[in-house]
Amino acid sequence: MEQDKLLRKIKKLLALSKSTNPHEAASALAMAQKLMAENQLNQSQVEFSQAHAKQKTAMKSARYVHMLISVITKAFGVEGYLSNAYPGNDYGENKMHVVFYGAEERPEIASYCFDVLYRRLQGARKAFLDTQSKHLKRSTLIARGDSFCEGWVVGVNQNVKQFAMTPEEKQKMETYKAEAFKKKKWIETKIREKGNSKDYGLAQSEGYKQGKEVTLNHGVNGKETVKLGVRK
Repeated sequence: MEQDKLLRKIKKLLALSKSTNPHEAASALAMAQKLMAENQLNQSQVEFSQAHAKQKTAMKSARYVHMLISVITKAFGVEGYLSNAYPGNDYGENKMHVVFYGAEERPEIASYCFDVLYRRLQGARKAFLDTQSKHLKRSTLIARGDSFCEGWVVGVNQNVKQFAMTPEEKQKMETYKAEAFKKKKWIETKIREKGNSKDYGLAQSEGYKQGKEVTLNHGVNGKETVKLGVRK
């Protein structure tokens, strides 16, 4: 049985184990425990999961990408890292993507929201750069685009509330991290810093103004539909 299908089945059985019907609850719990034992899974491996975002970034990702990841982790009570590999692939790509991990369905929601926001940010960046002089050097245009993006992410962050994790959830997260990544070899991620935009902060200011118009909301405990939109 594929890992994702297995985990979904176990989660469904654990949900049924809370049934008010004693026989149904006991049967579901016994089946869940049996599957966990057979597949050498513990509670944290069942409760926690990872989700790979679809949007790709450069191997040396711009600082605003890391800033956007921080906004998403703050909003949904997850953690994330950049990777160039997908599960089941023997070789890495020459592009990076974000992997979010956390409890319940939060990583999936976080991944979806990152993709939506990243696409919107790239669209806003392009529209902004279209307003700039065609006589500017390429390095200056890149710097202004990066400044705009950093301002945009800071603007979005103003509308995001910190996801309140309980001490128990934080402890479970640490347990999951220790178990899930004990064999992973971490390397320091390279970050591309913005250059000199030569515009006295105007690009960043415009990005901030536009980013503040983006709203990012989640339901109680991150369990409801995410609403992502632009305020009018």
